[in-house]
Amino acid sequence: NVFQPNDTINITGTFKNYLEATSNAAVSITSNSNAVTLLSVSSTLGVIPTLGTVTNSSSPFRVIVNNNAPLNSKVVFKLNYTDGSYTDFEYFTITINPDYLSMNGNNITTTITGKGNLGYIDYWLNTQGEGFKYKNGNSLIVECGLVCATSGTKVSDCVRGTNAFIQNADFTNVIPFQITKPGIISAQDGNTKFNDNAAGTNKIGIEIDLSSYQFTTASDSDYIILKYKIKNSNAGEITNFFTGLYNDW
Repeated sequence: NVFQPNDTINITGTFKNYLEATSNAAVSITSNSNAVTLLSVSSTLGVIPTLGTVTNSSSPFRVIVNNNAPLNSKVVFKLNYTDGSYTDFEYFTITINPDYLSMNGNNITTTITGKGNLGYIDYWLNTQGEGFKYKNGNSLIVECGLVCATSGTKVSDCVRGTNAFIQNADFTNVIPFQITKPGIISAQDGNTKFNDNAAGTNKIGIEIDLSSYQFTTASDSDYIILKYKIKNSNAGEITNFFTGLYNDW
């Protein structure tokens, strides 16, 4: 249920008529996004009585996600309605090629991203991601992310900085976060890879391979395992290295 490069999406809808009965209504779909290519763009809705509904399930819109679609692309689609001389339109938006997914294999549900953040990818708004939930309750966190440092001289992180309203973004995604279920090790295995190249000249020079695991047995349903493998990408040693997770519960 994630729209990734080279996926084909079938889009269907239930269309309700709040006006006078239509004679031969039709709907077409358009988008200005370079992240997708439209394949099948029109559907005939026909006669719809007032307050009646029809679907386009027999001739859905078909859209392919381009292989060069940027991560976390928000694609806006426009639906164009016609019926004789009558015209109208409306919009809807979907997210393409996300580098964040939610682990939900046991009592814990949490979103993991490909840039070091946990819980949410849109800091402060917290609309993209599910946070950290227990038994599908309310999210228990505001912000969570990886922090790496060398004795205070160099810091690479993805959490709030001196300005509490701005989140640092020192990590660059290499492999988007993906979930395999059933996993090789657990009921759900997750994996992503990122580095600290976005820190620029102040980067430490590391690459992080993050793996996540969730088990479903009764005694193992209340936790998630996160395993960070951190690689030195420099020619020389990194000394006095520290790492941890910042979490605002």
